[in-house]
Amino acid sequence: MDATTKQPLTFEPPGPGPWDLDPVHFPRPVTAYWTEMHPAAFSLGYGDMMTFYGVPFQTRVTAYPNGFSYGQMVPVPPESFPDRVQRAADVFEGRLWRDQAKEWHEVRKPASVDWAVAAAAGTVVETSERVLRLLGVGEGTKLFIDGGAGGVGSVATQMAKVRGATVIASASEANQDYLREIGAIPVIYGEGMVERVKALQIGKVDAVLDAVGKTPIDDLISLTTEPSQVVTIANWGAAASGARVSGGGGAESQPLKALTEAAELLEQSKLVIKIQTFPFDRAAEAHQISQDGHARGKLVLVP
Repeated sequence: MDATTKQPLTFEPPGPGPWDLDPVHFPRPVTAYWTEMHPAAFSLGYGDMMTFYGVPFQTRVTAYPNGFSYGQMVPVPPESFPDRVQRAADVFEGRLWRDQAKEWHEVRKPASVDWAVAAAAGTVVETSERVLRLLGVGEGTKLFIDGGAGGVGSVATQMAKVRGATVIASASEANQDYLREIGAIPVIYGEGMVERVKALQIGKVDAVLDAVGKTPIDDLISLTTEPSQVVTIANWGAAASGARVSGGGGAESQPLKALTEAAELLEQSKLVIKIQTFPFDRAAEAHQISQDGHARGKLVLVP
């Protein structure tokens, strides 16, 4: 074969067992409503997506050889059944998302907002509005965000600033200037982060958003006045320490309210959603960047 001839794509399962090729979720078709690539839906967090669609007793293991997605269904531990059934019941109430996205498309999205930005807005805006509301963030609130440079963290920072809050946020050393740019007091995350926050001499913070789930929950609780003033979107075991876990769905979520607020802030340039766009043939690269944990803002696949 000539060296310039393209090799045919190969479809090889990643290991033994009943793996099936999944052409829907990765790479998946891009629509006007949802071009965001959200790795949590494809790997460690995929079980929650399966719960959303009514599969509470199984989860899907996914692998990506040659840039294609292969998956197999495996049972979940029996002790997790009650929590998964309850989560399924909660999220079913949020299954009108397609209609809500249609309204976002037809009514609420400002014409000045690019579709790639609009696509990235959905999850991060809904999550940010929900958590800030649960924490009662407003004028004068001192808020700490663990993971302030990511998609949710950066949007929550800006929305909290609009509400009049003081925001302290953690990120890697490379993202410290970015945190300053969006109005946060930056600290470097990792070992010693809690001590660095306390060294700012601002006293106890009023509220904590755990956007990454990597810092021990008891360390985050030590920054505030009571455990319930810590809300995590990434540490499902945090409730045992008294922190609140918020995964969306049910009465907690108010996506239309969140999107309406975001539309106004985007149009007024009070909210900037930083994105990195990738063509379809670089989807695996985008996935790896996100899995490395240092992505700034959101990653978006575009045609």
